[in-house]
Amino acid sequence: MEFFKETHIGFMRLRWINLCLSIVVVCVGGISYFMKGGLSYGVDFAGGTVVQFKFSVPQDIGSLRSRLHKIGLSGSRIQQLGGQNEYLLRIEQSTKEREQYAGKSAEELDVIKAKVVQGFQDEGERKLITEGKIDLNNIGVDRLTTFIEPMVSSTGGATPATHAIAKSVLEKKASLGGLFHNFDELKLVAGIPDAVYSGLKDKAFLGTMSVIRTEIVGPQVGAELRHKAVLATIWALIGMLVYIWFRFELVYGISTILTLTHDVLVVVGMISLFNYDFDLTMLAAVLTIVGYSVNDTVVIFDRIRDNVKLMKKEGWAEICDRSINQTLSRTILTTGTVFVTVLSLFFFGGDVIHPFAFTMLVGVISGTYSTIYMSCPILLWWKQIAELRKVRAIAKRKAGK
Repeated sequence: MEFFKETHIGFMRLRWINLCLSIVVVCVGGISYFMKGGLSYGVDFAGGTVVQFKFSVPQDIGSLRSRLHKIGLSGSRIQQLGGQNEYLLRIEQSTKEREQYAGKSAEELDVIKAKVVQGFQDEGERKLITEGKIDLNNIGVDRLTTFIEPMVSSTGGATPATHAIAKSVLEKKASLGGLFHNFDELKLVAGIPDAVYSGLKDKAFLGTMSVIRTEIVGPQVGAELRHKAVLATIWALIGMLVYIWFRFELVYGISTILTLTHDVLVVVGMISLFNYDFDLTMLAAVLTIVGYSVNDTVVIFDRIRDNVKLMKKEGWAEICDRSINQTLSRTILTTGTVFVTVLSLFFFGGDVIHPFAFTMLVGVISGTYSTIYMSCPILLWWKQIAELRKVRAIAKRKAGK
């Protein structure tokens, strides 16, 4: 499938203009990066809390975001998991919160869990709580033990048997997917006394949502992830260099690495400029862009290598132009397909996928542009310098004779 049968566009004539354009774009991103003191990292890298919760009935994710905004968690990111009613909430942690809860991870989790539960409870559930009832779908084992103790014995204080009953109740809830849907499911709890079953049915209620797990991503873990992210990118670039070196020549590999470095700088700069949080999803997008860009570059380099043998009387500028024109239809087809797909994700994919789609959009544009106006001009300049040195060496030898 070809969009253009035969083109004769002089791409290399614009190489100096586009070099200046690249410098401007990279500098704008770099200025934004340094003025803001680096990237704004997401929960994965900066630390924070991850809350996984589930509803008994389907929910509108837009409505959930509105509720988060009301409880002061508007900056958090919520995404739907595999289950239709299951969601994951990533809550960023401020410096003040890190200091407040330093060494108190359990206390922090309790505070955040209670905040999320209260934010998603409806008015009817809040009223039941004010009446002294407990939400059986959102209660810890210690509190449940204390609550059912009067139903088990009159000795006062929790007993080992009471704690075991409370633990069995919560284990059964977990086995049911994290939610009790009706009180009859309590009968499935092994060893539960009738008094506890009747007492819970009378003095508890089943909330429409349940927090399944809460985890803290500490700053130390985030720092380690940032370190590994940098290493992953560096090793990817080294792998590309080695691959291109063996398949073509070292100069092709160097040109590719400089081009990929340009793409990474452009993407990181735009992430900083548009105030997106950098997390593991964004890192995945950056590494995807590296692979996409090098694939396009290899196609053109392969054509250049063939044309070097066929166009022995032509200069390197003409060879590069011919090779780019010959692969232009393929470039437009692949780039256009990816671009339209990512553009759809950007507009219709929702808030969670939006940063990833933005990164991919910038990367696809930068990767296609740099393949033509970075990798080929670098190769051209290198070859022209090599030929100039060769001519000077020959002239020097002749002059010596």
